[in-house]
Amino acid sequence: MGHPNVLRRMEDDIHKRAWQPRHDPDMTATRMEVAAAVRGASRKLTPEPPPNFGAMDSITYRNFAKENYGYDPGT
Repeated sequence: MGHPNVLRRMEDDIHKRAWQPRHDPDMTATRMEVAAAVRGASRKLTPEPPPNFGAMDSITYRNFAKENYGYDPGT
């Protein structure tokens, strides 16, 4: 255990591990989200297509009206 080569290798291993960058998964995920947002911010946004009321049944239309206009047309 007290051999100089063993001690030198242990010291080299400690220095190597101390200088390795630490991996933080939350930070990596946040960085990837920001990078994707920046890349997507430069493109032109297309407007959402208008709803096709003719193809909606009554239940779908009532749900659409509740979510987008705040009232229930069936009552």
